[in-house]
Order: sequence, then C-alpha cells, then structure tokens
Amino acid sequence: MTTNSADEQHRARLALPQLPLGPSAELTDRAAEGWERFLHSAGKGAEASDE
Repeated sequence: MTTNSADEQHRARLALPQLPLGPSAELTDRAAEGWERFLHSAGKGAEASDE
C-alpha cells in the first residue's frame, strides 16, 4: 500500500509553506500586474483601433 508514502508527501508539502511567503507573493502580484500592463500596451501598439 502506498498510503504511507502519500501521507509523507502530503506532510512534506505542508512543511514547505513555512518559507517566507509574504514577499514572494507580493513579487508575484507585482509581476502579474507588470505583465498585464505590458500585454495591454503591446496590444495597443499592435491595434491602434482599440481606442
């Protein structure tokens, strides 16, 4: 039975979020915003009929 190893994997995954999540989550949000802005401006450049 692999229930034991699956349980161990689950515990290992639960232990990972002990890393400092705050700053990296902020960075991810900032990166997502940056990409949205970049894609939006790139789209505007490609098709000027948007406005």
